[in-house]
Amino acid sequence: MMKETQRKLLIAFFAPVIMAVIIIVLYETECLMPGNLPDPTVNFLAGTVMVLLTIGSIPFALYMFRIPKIHRQLTDDAQKAPQRLLFFGMLRMMMLAVPMVVNIWFYYFFSFTTSYFYMAVILFLSMFFIYPSMDRCKAETEAPNLP
Repeated sequence: MMKETQRKLLIAFFAPVIMAVIIIVLYETECLMPGNLPDPTVNFLAGTVMVLLTIGSIPFALYMFRIPKIHRQLTDDAQKAPQRLLFFGMLRMMMLAVPMVVNIWFYYFFSFTTSYFYMAVILFLSMFFIYPSMDRCKAETEAPNLP
């Protein structure tokens, strides 16, 4: 059961990265043309929202399994641990992956505004701290107590 959970989490890890690469390839080969939105207010509001989302999601996603309520749910019942790990692992993965893909898209949509690109790179690098290896999956469901 844990092997299946780990495989699903790996798919959730690599799918957004592949989506981001596809977006980059489509824009760089000019299959899609970068946007030129004349209204700077929209760019400012989108930038503000994405900065807040990026800054908020990274620490929460990295710390999420140390929250006592979530930690108890992952470690209390060995039978339900794989399903709970899948749910919370997907949630944690998507907290980093969705803003990453949106930031890549906004980078091209708002005519190469570099802040979106930098936020996407930061989110991409943060994803490696939650890479769902089999050892990590077992450790997150078998840990007896939080320090």
